[in-house]
Amino acid sequence: MNYTILSQRDAKWRNKKLGNSNYTIGSHGCTITALTMWINRVIGLNLTPDQVNDRMKFVGGFSGALILWKMIDRAFINAHFVWRNYNYWNPTVAWYVYVRKLPVLVEVNGAKIGAPKHWVLYIGYGKAVDPWTGKIISTSLYPATGYALIEKR
Repeated sequence: MNYTILSQRDAKWRNKKLGNSNYTIGSHGCTITALTMWINRVIGLNLTPDQVNDRMKFVGGFSGALILWKMIDRAFINAHFVWRNYNYWNPTVAWYVYVRKLPVLVEVNGAKIGAPKHWVLYIGYGKAVDPWTGKIISTSLYPATGYALIEKR
């Protein structure tokens, strides 16, 4: 799959406020950046994390800096939030990635980057896109702890 790889720390948006908080996309915007890459790949848009952040804010899609997952449906008519699981379950994630051909937002242990949690985008074949570095990485780099499933409408 071809992806437009994005980093939350890109100078174009890293200093923008995340959601309804005083955090920035650069410091805490891994989820919004992973979501942006999902939207661009699956829905076929060409958005930046700050644009997705603005759309989510417009529909009330944040509690502070945290995404309100169900609001993705309101912000993006062609996307449908399915499920947020706080425990990682590889068979479900693999089914979405390999059978449904959809990337999956996966929550991981963020200790390697000095954070309690982090989000990456699993894209298949043991690979993920890391919003922190803006690079494709091995899924084994961070221990997976949860996931969020989104489908195309």
